[in-house]
Amino acid sequence: MRAFDLFRPKDLYQAFDRLELNGHETMLMSGGTDLLIWIKKGLVSPKEVVDLGSIDSLSHTELRGNDGVLIGTNVSLNRIISHPEIKRHCPALIEACEAHSDAVVRNKATLVGNVCSAVPSGDTIPPLLCYEAEVIIQTSCSKRQLPLSQFLVGPRKKNLSKTEIVTHLWIPFPKAELSVGVYRRASRRRALDLAQAAVACTVFLHQGRPEYRLAVGALSPVPVRIREGERVLNETYDIDKEKVERVVNSVQKAIRPITDVRGSREYRFAVTAELVRESLSLCQTRIKTEGGGR
Repeated sequence: MRAFDLFRPKDLYQAFDRLELNGHETMLMSGGTDLLIWIKKGLVSPKEVVDLGSIDSLSHTELRGNDGVLIGTNVSLNRIISHPEIKRHCPALIEACEAHSDAVVRNKATLVGNVCSAVPSGDTIPPLLCYEAEVIIQTSCSKRQLPLSQFLVGPRKKNLSKTEIVTHLWIPFPKAELSVGVYRRASRRRALDLAQAAVACTVFLHQGRPEYRLAVGALSPVPVRIREGERVLNETYDIDKEKVERVVNSVQKAIRPITDVRGSREYRFAVTAELVRESLSLCQTRIKTEGGGR
């Protein structure tokens, strides 16, 4: 492992100064549960790591009424799990955070860090796509906000320059009388292992009518929303076996799984079909139990 310098800025101004001085040889860290492993394995070799963990302005969540929640870069997965409003409005995200790793790792790992790692198997990304999360990006003199789907451009690649910092994630809350959601993954171990395939399914009830959203991870260069599957699900209120299989077919047309050390391409196709069926079944059950039998 190549040695590197560690810099801990006290505020964003110090962080921006460091990036502008030495951006091409510097990497940002929030949590570090991915980055430090990559450095140890020789996948990346930064000359300097800028640890954002001491910046107080990035360490909070800000609830904006019923509109949504702003999540700072340093907010850990365990803090997301324990947040009552995120739990109420974004249950699939809670399940994804719980699936990410054990409780010890989740104390350090951050939601924004998981997004910025931009790995295809990132657990929190499929549900965040369903909730239409947006990434807030700053430089020393500008600010922009991007849909998460436009931020991720490839494996470990993102729409971010060397002088920009992701400061927050914005999650708009669905305008619905009930929000249910499911996150399911296949992996060789329950936690502490990358997903072989993952499915997030959310349902929002609007005056008793469900709106489904569906996204998958670990099956393409970036996690993706399955728009055709959503169209099929939202055609009519009822979901029968024939409709479920149409959704499975739309998912399998949209994904591009590979064969690697964690599983074959054929296995990923097969297990994804089962994950989709299970997720849809669980969502329907939860609508009935949490929605008072709607």
